[in-house]
Amino acid sequence: MIENDYELIHSAQEGNEEAINYIYQKYRPIIIKKSNLAILNNDNIGIEINDIMQEGYIALKEAIDSFKEQDETSFYTFARLCIIRRILSF
Repeated sequence: MIENDYELIHSAQEGNEEAINYIYQKYRPIIIKKSNLAILNNDNIGIEINDIMQEGYIALKEAIDSFKEQDETSFYTFARLCIIRRILSF
């Protein structure tokens, strides 16, 4: 398997489904946690947790597609910020 996050992201950006699925599983706990916090901290009447989680996965996919290694930030930091922003804006 792939040895570091940069190789993993590069492979995912090239369309490797195994790498993409691995990233989704790796970041699932963050998406679940931030989605639960969004539900608890707001009166989201009519909004399901699965809808919020879906927004988190969309943000993660966008993070994968747009991440550039030379930006001097880790993918974890970048992806986490993308997920939080997307969930908060939802």
